[in-house]
Amino acid sequence: MAALTEQQKKILNAVYEEVDGRTDVAAAPEDVATDLSMSVRDMRRDFAYLASAGLARLDWLTNGDPVLIYLTPQGAMDAAAG
Repeated sequence: MAALTEQQKKILNAVYEEVDGRTDVAAAPEDVATDLSMSVRDMRRDFAYLASAGLARLDWLTNGDPVLIYLTPQGAMDAAAG
């Protein structure tokens, strides 16, 4: 697993639970952020890090907010491993 902060691990696990471990289904980042009581700034940073680490794929709005987050196969495996 990539060197993730505790918050990033929580995000990865929350997305994994939201999509039932599937890589073809997206979660709404704002729902995950709300569930974890994250600020918008932290959400953007952590989701971008997960994407750059190859653990997630993001679809972005034109204003720079992530609109959908998908797990990559590696992200799903890492989340399942705990």
